[in-house]
Amino acid sequence: MQDPDIGDDFNQSLKNNNQALPFDLGAQAYHDRKMPEANPYDESDWRNEEWWKGWSCAEEGDSLQMFDHVVHAFRDSPLEKSHPWG
Repeated sequence: MQDPDIGDDFNQSLKNNNQALPFDLGAQAYHDRKMPEANPYDESDWRNEEWWKGWSCAEEGDSLQMFDHVVHAFRDSPLEKSHPWG
């Protein structure tokens, strides 16, 4: 899943750019519905934390709340929100 707010040009440049920042790659991984364990960097590498921060930032900004922390998986459909006033 690509972020429509970012734009297709940016999404495509991330996939084609070997010089992309780990933060951006982590955010793109979230939008591509990759699990946090898909982090390609070793835990001793500074890029590991940067990748995780990007993934986490994208998850926190996801208004559809597509990642379910209870079952540790992406949802098939957005979380339904109910308003207390109807």
